[in-house]
Amino acid sequence: MEITFKKLDEEISDIMKPAREVVKWILNSNHNILSIFSEVLLNCKTYTNQTFVDKKIVKRINEYKDLYTDITDEIEKLAYVMWAYFSYIDDVNFDLKIRTTQNYYGDLKTEQKKLNKLRGTLFEVLVEEIIKPRYKDAKFGTGCMLVINNDKVILEYNNKTRKTIDVAGIENKKGEFYECKLSPKVLDESSYMYLCLLENKLRTDNNFKYIIGYISLEEKEAVENKKSQIENSLNIKNPKIAVFGNSEILQLRELPDEIAI
Repeated sequence: MEITFKKLDEEISDIMKPAREVVKWILNSNHNILSIFSEVLLNCKTYTNQTFVDKKIVKRINEYKDLYTDITDEIEKLAYVMWAYFSYIDDVNFDLKIRTTQNYYGDLKTEQKKLNKLRGTLFEVLVEEIIKPRYKDAKFGTGCMLVINNDKVILEYNNKTRKTIDVAGIENKKGEFYECKLSPKVLDESSYMYLCLLENKLRTDNNFKYIIGYISLEEKEAVENKKSQIENSLNIKNPKIAVFGNSEILQLRELPDEIAI
Protein backbone atom coordinates (compact mmCIF):
# COMPACT_ATOMS: atom_id res chain seq x y z
CA MET A 1 0.00 0.00 0.00
CA GLU A 2 1.38 3.38 -1.02
CA ILE A 3 0.21 6.40 1.00
CA THR A 4 1.25 9.97 0.31
CA PHE A 5 0.29 13.30 1.89
CA LYS A 6 -0.71 16.50 0.14
CA LYS A 7 -0.85 19.62 2.32
CA LEU A 8 -4.13 21.49 1.77
CA ASP A 9 -5.02 23.39 4.95
CA GLU A 10 -3.45 26.81 4.84
CA GLU A 11 -1.59 27.98 7.93
CA ILE A 12 -1.13 31.50 9.28
CA SER A 13 2.60 31.50 9.92
CA ASP A 14 2.40 34.34 12.46
CA ILE A 15 0.54 32.16 14.96
CA MET A 16 2.19 28.80 14.22
CA LYS A 17 5.55 29.70 15.74
CA PRO A 18 4.18 31.14 19.01
CA ALA A 19 1.68 28.25 19.26
CA ARG A 20 4.54 25.77 18.95
CA GLU A 21 6.55 27.63 21.61
CA VAL A 22 3.59 27.57 24.02
CA VAL A 23 2.99 23.86 23.47
CA LYS A 24 6.63 22.82 23.77
CA TRP A 25 6.93 24.68 27.06
CA ILE A 26 3.75 23.06 28.40
CA LEU A 27 4.90 19.55 27.46
CA ASN A 28 8.15 20.10 29.36
CA SER A 29 6.42 21.46 32.48
CA ASN A 30 4.74 19.88 35.48
CA HIS A 31 1.90 17.58 34.33
CA ASN A 32 -0.64 19.76 36.17
CA ILE A 33 0.19 22.61 33.81
CA LEU A 34 -1.31 20.59 30.96
CA SER A 35 -4.47 20.06 33.02
CA ILE A 36 -4.78 23.80 33.70
CA PHE A 37 -4.08 24.62 30.06
CA SER A 38 -6.74 22.13 28.91
CA GLU A 39 -9.40 23.46 31.27
CA VAL A 40 -8.73 27.07 30.30
CA LEU A 41 -8.64 26.32 26.57
CA LEU A 42 -11.96 24.48 26.79
CA ASN A 43 -13.82 27.01 28.89
CA CYS A 44 -12.50 30.40 27.75
CA LYS A 45 -14.32 30.16 24.46
CA THR A 46 -16.58 33.20 24.21
CA TYR A 47 -15.00 36.54 23.33
CA THR A 48 -16.40 39.49 25.25
CA ASN A 49 -14.31 42.62 24.66
CA GLN A 50 -10.69 43.81 24.70
CA THR A 51 -10.36 42.79 28.35
CA PHE A 52 -11.06 39.14 27.43
CA VAL A 53 -7.45 37.89 27.58
CA ASP A 54 -6.72 39.55 30.93
CA LYS A 55 -10.05 39.04 32.68
CA LYS A 56 -10.91 35.60 31.32
CA ILE A 57 -7.78 33.64 30.36
CA VAL A 58 -5.12 35.13 32.65
CA LYS A 59 -7.48 35.49 35.62
CA ARG A 60 -8.66 31.89 35.30
CA ILE A 61 -5.10 30.55 35.12
CA ASN A 62 -4.00 32.53 38.17
CA GLU A 63 -6.87 31.10 40.23
CA TYR A 64 -5.02 27.77 40.17
CA LYS A 65 -2.21 29.15 42.33
CA ASP A 66 -4.28 28.39 45.43
CA LEU A 67 -4.75 24.78 44.31
CA TYR A 68 -1.18 24.08 43.16
CA THR A 69 0.94 26.08 45.60
CA ASP A 70 4.10 24.14 44.69
CA ILE A 71 4.09 25.27 41.04
CA THR A 72 3.04 28.92 41.30
CA ASP A 73 6.03 30.03 39.20
CA GLU A 74 5.04 27.72 36.36
CA ILE A 75 1.42 28.88 36.62
CA GLU A 76 2.58 32.49 36.28
CA LYS A 77 4.64 31.52 33.24
CA LEU A 78 1.60 29.77 31.74
CA ALA A 79 -0.46 32.92 32.26
CA TYR A 80 2.21 34.96 30.50
CA VAL A 81 2.66 32.70 27.45
CA MET A 82 -1.11 32.37 27.03
CA TRP A 83 -1.54 36.15 27.33
CA ALA A 84 1.12 36.71 24.67
CA TYR A 85 -0.45 34.16 22.32
CA PHE A 86 -4.10 35.21 22.65
CA SER A 87 -3.25 38.92 22.43
CA TYR A 88 -3.20 38.33 18.67
CA ILE A 89 -7.01 38.59 18.79
CA ASP A 90 -6.80 42.37 19.21
CA ASP A 91 -3.57 42.94 17.28
CA VAL A 92 -4.11 45.37 14.38
CA ASN A 93 -1.01 44.20 12.51
CA PHE A 94 -2.16 40.60 12.80
CA ASP A 95 -5.53 41.58 11.35
CA LEU A 96 -3.81 43.17 8.37
CA LYS A 97 -1.74 40.02 7.78
CA ILE A 98 -4.86 37.86 7.90
CA ARG A 99 -6.30 39.91 5.05
CA THR A 100 -3.34 38.93 2.85
CA THR A 101 -3.69 35.22 3.63
CA GLN A 102 -5.64 33.85 0.72
CA ASN A 103 -8.17 31.51 2.29
CA TYR A 104 -8.62 32.79 5.82
CA TYR A 105 -9.82 36.36 6.12
CA GLY A 106 -13.43 35.49 5.35
CA ASP A 107 -13.40 33.07 8.28
CA LEU A 108 -11.51 35.33 10.69
CA LYS A 109 -13.08 38.75 10.28
CA THR A 110 -14.47 38.88 13.84
CA GLU A 111 -12.70 38.61 17.18
CA GLN A 112 -14.75 35.52 18.06
CA LYS A 113 -13.62 33.74 14.90
CA LYS A 114 -10.01 34.70 15.60
CA LEU A 115 -10.39 33.25 19.09
CA ASN A 116 -11.81 30.03 17.63
CA LYS A 117 -8.87 29.77 15.25
CA LEU A 118 -6.28 30.47 17.94
CA ARG A 119 -7.80 27.86 20.26
CA GLY A 120 -8.08 25.22 17.55
CA THR A 121 -4.54 25.84 16.29
CA LEU A 122 -3.11 25.54 19.79
CA PHE A 123 -4.82 22.19 20.31
CA GLU A 124 -3.80 20.77 16.94
CA VAL A 125 -0.19 21.84 17.54
CA LEU A 126 -0.33 20.14 20.95
CA VAL A 127 -1.34 16.85 19.30
CA GLU A 128 1.24 17.35 16.55
CA GLU A 129 4.08 17.88 19.03
CA ILE A 130 3.07 14.73 20.92
CA ILE A 131 2.88 12.48 17.84
CA LYS A 132 5.54 13.93 15.52
CA PRO A 133 8.76 12.96 17.41
CA ARG A 134 8.41 9.29 16.43
CA TYR A 135 8.19 10.20 12.74
CA LYS A 136 11.43 12.17 12.36
CA ASP A 137 12.59 9.89 9.55
CA ALA A 138 9.16 8.93 8.23
CA LYS A 139 6.03 10.47 6.72
CA PHE A 140 4.17 12.96 8.86
CA GLY A 141 1.56 15.53 7.95
CA THR A 142 -1.04 17.95 9.32
CA GLY A 143 -4.08 19.33 7.53
CA CYS A 144 -3.31 17.07 4.61
CA MET A 145 -5.14 15.06 1.99
CA LEU A 146 -4.29 11.37 1.97
CA VAL A 147 -3.66 9.62 -1.34
CA ILE A 148 -3.80 5.81 -1.10
CA ASN A 149 -2.54 3.89 -4.11
CA ASN A 150 -3.09 7.01 -6.24
CA ASP A 151 -6.67 7.29 -4.94
CA LYS A 152 -7.48 10.55 -3.13
CA VAL A 153 -9.41 10.09 0.12
CA ILE A 154 -12.26 12.56 -0.40
CA LEU A 155 -15.71 12.37 1.15
CA GLU A 156 -18.79 13.91 -0.45
CA TYR A 157 -21.49 14.08 2.22
CA ASN A 158 -24.57 16.29 2.62
CA ASN A 159 -23.43 18.54 -0.22
CA LYS A 160 -20.07 19.14 1.49
CA THR A 161 -16.61 17.94 0.56
CA ARG A 162 -14.18 16.65 3.17
CA LYS A 163 -10.56 16.24 2.02
CA THR A 164 -8.15 16.40 4.96
CA ILE A 165 -7.05 14.68 8.14
CA ASP A 166 -5.75 16.81 11.02
CA VAL A 167 -2.70 14.74 12.02
CA ALA A 168 -1.20 11.66 10.34
CA GLY A 169 2.02 9.67 10.54
CA ILE A 170 3.22 6.62 8.61
CA GLU A 171 6.28 4.45 8.96
CA ASN A 172 6.71 1.23 7.01
CA LYS A 173 3.55 -0.81 7.63
CA LYS A 174 2.18 1.29 10.50
CA GLY A 175 0.07 4.43 10.52
CA GLU A 176 -1.80 6.86 12.78
CA PHE A 177 -4.61 9.15 11.67
CA TYR A 178 -6.34 11.60 14.02
CA GLU A 179 -9.16 14.12 13.93
CA CYS A 180 -8.59 16.81 16.59
CA LYS A 181 -11.61 18.46 18.20
CA LEU A 182 -11.32 20.61 21.32
CA SER A 183 -14.79 19.54 22.39
CA PRO A 184 -16.78 16.50 21.22
CA LYS A 185 -19.77 18.82 20.81
CA VAL A 186 -18.39 19.80 17.41
CA LEU A 187 -17.97 16.23 16.19
CA ASP A 188 -20.38 15.65 13.34
CA GLU A 189 -21.54 13.03 10.88
CA SER A 190 -19.22 14.34 8.19
CA SER A 191 -16.05 13.84 10.22
CA TYR A 192 -17.24 10.38 11.31
CA MET A 193 -18.04 9.33 7.74
CA TYR A 194 -14.64 10.59 6.58
CA LEU A 195 -12.87 8.43 9.18
CA CYS A 196 -15.02 5.45 8.15
CA LEU A 197 -14.07 6.02 4.52
CA LEU A 198 -10.40 6.17 5.44
CA GLU A 199 -10.65 3.03 7.57
CA ASN A 200 -12.36 1.18 4.74
CA LYS A 201 -9.50 2.01 2.37
CA LEU A 202 -6.76 1.12 4.86
CA ARG A 203 -8.18 -2.27 5.77
CA THR A 204 -7.67 -3.55 2.21
CA ASP A 205 -4.02 -4.23 3.12
CA ASN A 206 -3.90 -6.95 5.78
CA ASN A 207 -0.24 -6.21 6.49
CA PHE A 208 -0.82 -2.54 7.33
CA LYS A 209 -1.43 -1.80 11.04
CA TYR A 210 -3.21 1.44 11.81
CA ILE A 211 -5.19 3.43 14.31
CA ILE A 212 -7.81 6.02 13.42
CA GLY A 213 -9.37 8.21 16.04
CA TYR A 214 -10.77 11.34 17.58
CA ILE A 215 -8.70 13.30 20.09
CA SER A 216 -10.36 15.82 22.42
CA LEU A 217 -9.41 17.86 25.48
CA GLU A 218 -12.60 16.76 27.23
CA GLU A 219 -13.00 13.47 29.09
CA LYS A 220 -12.89 10.28 27.02
CA GLU A 221 -16.42 9.36 28.14
CA ALA A 222 -17.82 12.55 26.60
CA VAL A 223 -16.12 11.75 23.27
CA GLU A 224 -17.39 8.17 23.37
CA ASN A 225 -20.93 9.39 24.05
CA LYS A 226 -20.87 11.78 21.10
CA LYS A 227 -19.46 9.08 18.83
CA SER A 228 -22.29 6.75 19.94
CA GLN A 229 -24.87 9.46 19.21
CA ILE A 230 -23.51 9.89 15.69
CA GLU A 231 -23.42 6.12 15.12
CA ASN A 232 -27.02 5.75 16.32
CA SER A 233 -28.10 8.57 14.03
CA LEU A 234 -26.38 6.94 11.05
CA ASN A 235 -27.20 3.38 12.11
CA ILE A 236 -23.50 2.53 11.71
CA LYS A 237 -20.98 1.27 14.23
CA ASN A 238 -17.25 1.25 13.64
CA PRO A 239 -15.21 -0.06 16.58
CA LYS A 240 -12.04 0.68 14.63
CA ILE A 241 -12.48 4.40 15.27
CA ALA A 242 -10.81 5.05 18.62
CA VAL A 243 -11.37 7.97 21.00
CA PHE A 244 -8.93 9.79 23.28
CA GLY A 245 -9.76 12.30 25.99
CA ASN A 246 -7.56 14.65 28.01
CA SER A 247 -6.38 11.85 30.32
CA GLU A 248 -5.07 9.85 27.36
CA ILE A 249 -3.33 12.61 25.40
CA LEU A 250 0.09 12.25 27.00
CA GLN A 251 -0.15 8.47 26.61
CA LEU A 252 0.04 9.08 22.86
CA ARG A 253 3.70 9.91 23.29
CA GLU A 254 4.04 6.12 23.06
CA LEU A 255 2.91 4.22 19.99
CA PRO A 256 -0.65 2.91 20.60
CA ASP A 257 -0.87 -0.81 21.34
CA GLU A 258 -2.99 -1.42 18.24
CA ILE A 259 0.01 -0.72 15.99
CA ALA A 260 2.95 -1.22 18.34
CA ILE A 261 3.65 -4.77 17.22
